[in-house]
Amino acid sequence: MKAREYKRATGLLEMDRGKTLKAVSQTLGVSENTVRSWRERYGQEGLQMLHDKPRSGRPVELEGEQRAKITALACSEAPMGHERWTFR
Repeated sequence: MKAREYKRATGLLEMDRGKTLKAVSQTLGVSENTVRSWRERYGQEGLQMLHDKPRSGRPVELEGEQRAKITALACSEAPMGHERWTFR
């Protein structure tokens, strides 16, 4: 499961447990509009909404060594003054 799909699934589960849009958005680091969109798409598409739709544009091309370096960096301790790594 891709990270985006996992985030969507987690958001749906949290809403099912009674959490508010605001609480879910803060927990997952996304906007309330994003969480609202997930809820609406779930109503229309069911669990299919968890999967990414095809994206336009050129796919990222990383060599094995580049992927390994990025993975190692992401698994290392976060920079001083930060609790964790982020893609933001």
